[in-house]
Amino acid sequence: MGRLNRITMDERAAAIEAAVSHAQLAIGERRGFVSPQARIGSLSAFEWQKLVEAIVSGWIIERSRQLAADRLPDEIAILAMGSAPEPRELGTCASILPVLGDFVEKAGLGDTPIGNWSREDILHFVWTAADLVERASTLRDERPDLVGANELLRAG
Repeated sequence: MGRLNRITMDERAAAIEAAVSHAQLAIGERRGFVSPQARIGSLSAFEWQKLVEAIVSGWIIERSRQLAADRLPDEIAILAMGSAPEPRELGTCASILPVLGDFVEKAGLGDTPIGNWSREDILHFVWTAADLVERASTLRDERPDLVGANELLRAG
């Protein structure tokens, strides 16, 4: 059985910092946010839910990033392997580009240079791209009818 490593103090601190940062994103004057003037003892169930979802999400995102980073080879190792994606993988990625472009436009990012996107915008873009590639790969491998494949990709 594999060895289970405990979270380090630095990893824990980073996860807590991410949780706090996400909680702060839930606070604001607009509708659907927790009022900055609200006292903790007077929070509604909705306000508690917003804060808890933000805190848990922040923790999970950071811990997932840490765990993935620990298992990914470094860039030098990737370059040394000299591997490149197979053409079929590139074709699968190319098939989702129109849908991914629609996502960028709907998110209001079409006219914003990617270097100016927020961290959350980039995370949503990467997650959406990965999800679309996974769906397209499944459809490619299952070879369903074209109408069903197009509908499934658009539903993403």
